[in-house]
Amino acid sequence: MSLTVRILGWLYGGRLARLWHRLAPSVTVSRRVLGMRLYFDSRDNISALVLPASVLETHEWPLLELPKHVDGPVWDVGSNIGLLTLAAAARGRTVTAFDMSSRAAELLRRSRDANGFDFEVVARGFATTEMSYRAPATSYPGNRLSLSEAGAERTITYTEAEEQYGTPALVKMDIEGMEEDFFTSPGFKRWICDRNVVFFVEVHSALLGHTPTWEDVPHVDLEGGHFLYCADVALLDRLLASLGVAERT
Repeated sequence: MSLTVRILGWLYGGRLARLWHRLAPSVTVSRRVLGMRLYFDSRDNISALVLPASVLETHEWPLLELPKHVDGPVWDVGSNIGLLTLAAAARGRTVTAFDMSSRAAELLRRSRDANGFDFEVVARGFATTEMSYRAPATSYPGNRLSLSEAGAERTITYTEAEEQYGTPALVKMDIEGMEEDFFTSPGFKRWICDRNVVFFVEVHSALLGHTPTWEDVPHVDLEGGHFLYCADVALLDRLLASLGVAERT
């Protein structure tokens, strides 16, 4: 990817995106990405509005490659506009998308229906324990879980999600800082190891820095704050080979 495209991606995902989010009107927009119909809010997703589809797809590498190589159900945790959800559904995977924004969930359901897919969209925050929170009114990708004793919404835990939607083979997580709770949860670590879940996470928490590791769980740093974990070493090595990544930690 060219330096110009990288700079544009940084702007649209950073300062410009925040300014646009504050000033622009909320308008539902439809365009084709990954060969499918995608709905999103122009106020909340400036990158989806202005970047070419090819750039959006490249920017999401290697995430969009994983459903090609992981058989079984997919959880898209922090789905937002749902690129992974749509890519996995197109490959026939059973998908459950989780996002705390009802606006994001509404738009993803529109994308689902427009493409003739059949997957679950769960408008709840995802957490290690059940907590109350205030749901955001927008579908902005930078939304963070705002915990509040007076909050009207309740998070869904990974164990509750498994009871309702079955055990996933692949979990993608992009939850703007709350991933720290999962990295410090021995129960979640045991859960992904016992079930051989492929866990792809984008790390935002400053407390975790750039090396959030469970030392005894095989993993790889894919740069850009992305990490891929899997207790099944043979599966992880096959995934890395398919992604063109030669080494793992």
